[in-house]
Amino acid sequence: MDTAYGIFEYNINNFCAYTSYQTDTPLSYIKQKTQITYLDNYLKNLPGDKKVFIYENEYIDKYYLEDYASYYAQCFYPYKKMCSRVHFFGITGENINYKNEFENFLNNTNSLIEKKNYLGYIVIRPIPETFLAKVCLKPYYKNSTGDRHHKYMLLKHCEVSLFGINLEIDSVVFQEQDRVLSACATTSLWTFLHASYGTCKTLPSSSAITKSAYPENNGYGREFPNRGLSTEMICRSLRTYSFAPEYFDFSKDFKKSIFLLKEYIYAYCSSNYPLVLGVDVKDKNTGESKGLHAITIVGYSIEKDNIDEAMLISHKLKSLYVHDDRYGPFLKISFNKDNLLDVKLEGNPNVSSQYIKSDEKYIPDTLILGLYHKIRVPYLRVKETCLDLQSLITKYLIEIKEEENAELIKLFQWDIQIKENKKIKSEIFNSNIENRENLLTQSWPKYLWSATSLFDNTPIFEMLFDATDIDQGNVFIEFIPHHTNYANDIINIFKAYSDDHFRNKINSSVNIVSQSNYAWGIIKYFREKESYVDTLCNLYGYLKIPKAIKDEELSRDNIINKCEVKLNKENDDRDFKLDKNLQNAQYIWVIDKEGFLCIGREEENSRQGHPTLTDGMPARIGGQLIYNESIKKWEVDPFSGRYSSEYSPIEKKEYVKNAIKYKFALYFPSEQFLLKEYQEKEVL
Repeated sequence: MDTAYGIFEYNINNFCAYTSYQTDTPLSYIKQKTQITYLDNYLKNLPGDKKVFIYENEYIDKYYLEDYASYYAQCFYPYKKMCSRVHFFGITGENINYKNEFENFLNNTNSLIEKKNYLGYIVIRPIPETFLAKVCLKPYYKNSTGDRHHKYMLLKHCEVSLFGINLEIDSVVFQEQDRVLSACATTSLWTFLHASYGTCKTLPSSSAITKSAYPENNGYGREFPNRGLSTEMICRSLRTYSFAPEYFDFSKDFKKSIFLLKEYIYAYCSSNYPLVLGVDVKDKNTGESKGLHAITIVGYSIEKDNIDEAMLISHKLKSLYVHDDRYGPFLKISFNKDNLLDVKLEGNPNVSSQYIKSDEKYIPDTLILGLYHKIRVPYLRVKETCLDLQSLITKYLIEIKEEENAELIKLFQWDIQIKENKKIKSEIFNSNIENRENLLTQSWPKYLWSATSLFDNTPIFEMLFDATDIDQGNVFIEFIPHHTNYANDIINIFKAYSDDHFRNKINSSVNIVSQSNYAWGIIKYFREKESYVDTLCNLYGYLKIPKAIKDEELSRDNIINKCEVKLNKENDDRDFKLDKNLQNAQYIWVIDKEGFLCIGREEENSRQGHPTLTDGMPARIGGQLIYNESIKKWEVDPFSGRYSSEYSPIEKKEYVKNAIKYKFALYFPSEQFLLKEYQEKEVL
């Protein structure tokens, strides 16, 4: 064609005619392709009463260009190195002049063809029959942030430039195998690498993926033409692109392991990890095997209603969304009553009256994961931890408290996923969880296993495990209460396990000290006594540096030390006496880092205050100590502007009362102390 582009209202005949010209493929062959039937059905379900397609006649696709250099350029037949690309827009209107509308779009004026109506594109390689090089279309389902579990598609943000116009779409790319440089396993890996969240930075070509999987059969296997990749070759390719592969064999007795398959799919796909699923393709009516096939899982849907016997959310998985090079992107395949995957392509007479396609069933054979190499802790141990803890909680309620509602605990469902540190903290930040500051300021690893306990789809609590630790390490990190009352009840049960009488009453079948789970680490977490530092923080406030150090408090660049006494249990200086008749001075005090009570004098009109008691180091609550002659008592206040100002009014009063009870009254038993009555604005 002698024009850079063309624009038409989409219909299947126009599209197939254009593709036939670009690929030298008979129109009748194109119209009978399964992928064309699927794509035509797909486009009809996308937004817009009408679809417009705009083609670029000469488009350089870097992935095909690499394949071209590796193979096609060396063929006798002069295959072209330039691809073509077709863009789709969904619009609504009558009697539209599409060319004028597109010219307005190019000139940045009002047009029905606009960015928000962009549906995606298809790259067509200039080879016969297997010409779908890159398909990037808007998914027909949009993820909903308010629907926690019903449907989910793993999407990646894609930016597109059409003649200098910046377009964008959230999708995952699809490719048809060319049967020369790639087979179904290669195209599955190609989609896997594109969909991999934040791990694979660049997308290789099909030829590069196939080369990365070889050698096979001790080097005797031929790379091109490629007839497929074995499981070992797929794993070898994943290692090349910095993934840690792991595969699970379901071929021996799939029906017995169906729930485990669902667990793996949900745990990793919900965590933004695609999976490669190897299946045995069989005719649904005759049972005839058509061979092994590889597809890429990029989404799922689950039963919306509760299923009582499903202790894991993953067991409610009912459908998968896959990229299947025999059909197209985001193909929905469903688990039937026998837990096999039904594949059904709706007929479409608009494509071809010759189209005949029998329904199929996919029998899962192998599931292949490709994870970031630092994710080491396996899913199964986290799962066993959750189920064993649930059993422990139930037995406690039945055998110790004899509560009838113990049966409700059996209805708890677990949502187990891998999450990134930043995602968890973002969820905490936007939640109503108490003590968020403590959780948000903790240091956690980048990747964590998150196990959330749900009742009637409402989160009760969440447990975090270090996904990057060694298998036998102290993997449990934190307990996050989402429903405060219920979560506190669970915490009390965990704490109660430190009681020997309780442990003896629990049935021995609940094995929490086991190599198959991390339950003991959780019990240990709640059993540990509060540390001395935590006690000091609770009694006298957290450590903080003084808000300022004045020049008058320095001498030759050193803090002036005006502390007269530092008191604690090991350093009980009984010789120090408080002077009730101070002249032109008052006592100031502060609780230092180690919990010492530091007392000194502040001269009248002096600018040498509380930092001179601690050498300018961090401390806790501090204030003044003044004798009230009228009531014969010492008044203690939190009037330290440098150490006390960040505490709330309630905290200040609580910390001063603790200082009186556990410090002043202990070290000066012959004196009487009380909290000075004051207005908050008095605190400097």
